[in-house]
Amino acid sequence: MGSLRTRLALGFGVWVTSTFTPLVSFAGSGAFDASVRAGTIAIAGGLFILGTIIARLGLRTVADPASRFRDGLEMAGLIAIAGIELTAAVPAAFAVGVIAALPFGVGGALGVLSAFLVGYVADRAVVARIRSETERRTRWSAKKRPAPRWRRVGSAVAVVGTVVWAFIAVTAGEVLFATIPAILGTVQLGTLLQGVRRRRYVITDSGLITAVGLIMWKNFDSYSVTDDALILHGNVWLFGTIAYDRESVDDLETVIDSLDHYLARQDGTHSDPSILDTFRQMLRPS
Repeated sequence: MGSLRTRLALGFGVWVTSTFTPLVSFAGSGAFDASVRAGTIAIAGGLFILGTIIARLGLRTVADPASRFRDGLEMAGLIAIAGIELTAAVPAAFAVGVIAALPFGVGGALGVLSAFLVGYVADRAVVARIRSETERRTRWSAKKRPAPRWRRVGSAVAVVGTVVWAFIAVTAGEVLFATIPAILGTVQLGTLLQGVRRRRYVITDSGLITAVGLIMWKNFDSYSVTDDALILHGNVWLFGTIAYDRESVDDLETVIDSLDHYLARQDGTHSDPSILDTFRQMLRPS
């Protein structure tokens, strides 16, 4: 656990450096003018050391840092602070120019990424612990169900539009503004590629282990099996459902048998449903 605290502290150090170096540098030296300053490098180094030391000392008081920082308000707070800086870079570019606002955009983006890195490190520790504690694990692989045709068409049109938008921004010399369509286009690519790649999963006593982390069973209401999909019904906003192409699921009967140990099969009668699941049952055909 000591090495985990060190890794998390280093992640916090990177977050502090990324998020606050542009702010401290601006307060001390003024707006960025595209030149590399020794003072800025010193500020970044000092913030990294300070942030890492403070985080390492603070983590000594946390009994289970892996569970504490893998998600929840702590993670949301880190992402929100860096996200505010990233968002503020756009209006700042209009006010003081793209070059002067660039450090805030880069720092905010790196801050968000480093916050996810902290969560990922914590999540990996939780996953390793759960693997060792679970006697009966079901390993399987599947492809996610492709998005509906209308969504794929809409995403393709959106990707083309964002490419044109980014090209116009770069041609006009507004490189920072090109990041906006780049982000939007990347999100739409996810819809186009959904269902193409086969991914591995593990069913454990605590939740479903995926390529991006652990999803606890408490984040699901139930599961259902249709003619073309295996669907896990989530109850967390923005989480929604995970739908797998039924034909791609390895040994479907074994997977269903394992899910029965942890989730109710959706039939409209399971107890203590979430708000999202209540709406699903109301809209479910009789």
